[in-house]
Amino acid sequence: MFLVSRSCALTITNAATNHGDTRVVASSALRKLFLSLVDASVCVMYDMGVDPVFVHNGCVALVRRCVSALVVTTGLVCRRYWTWLGKPETLTYFGVPLQNFLGWFVTAVLISLVLRFTLTPSVTDESDAAPPPATGFFAAIPILYYTFEAVYTAVGAVSPGDEPMPHAQRQALSLIVVFTALHWGVFALGQMATGGAAGAKLKIQ
Repeated sequence: MFLVSRSCALTITNAATNHGDTRVVASSALRKLFLSLVDASVCVMYDMGVDPVFVHNGCVALVRRCVSALVVTTGLVCRRYWTWLGKPETLTYFGVPLQNFLGWFVTAVLISLVLRFTLTPSVTDESDAAPPPATGFFAAIPILYYTFEAVYTAVGAVSPGDEPMPHAQRQALSLIVVFTALHWGVFALGQMATGGAAGAKLKIQ
């Protein structure tokens, strides 16, 4: 899951900051560092919604009903995906320790730095020759997946789960997902749909 969300975050950052182009293009070392921090932030946004939902809900109730027949015939059990051990006061974010997100962020930054510095050379002029823009449907697949997961998580946050969670907290978690991960996914898709043309106009002017 981490590698999937990591690649999705990289694609979203590229689309959001490069007029809808999802490729890693040549840029200065400082910009690579900045984009790596953005990559990691988008990656952690995904985790901020997924982890609490998986802790409290396991599978979303709606999905659980849809696959109930499969569960009965295969013997699969749809329970909580994982649990953290520790004192309650250390599980400060909907039952998840804060160091979990810090670990994700640091790891994501390191991976992104490696990818961005190895896939393209460092340059001082960002107008140097860049690969043809990748703005088609297949280039958008990672962003579509990330956005779908954000919707799934937002619905899962307000769905009845395996472990009790106050309704107010469920609503708060759902709003967090909507205005973090889902927001970035929709923004990146919007950039792919309109940013390419806008970027071309800016270059002509």
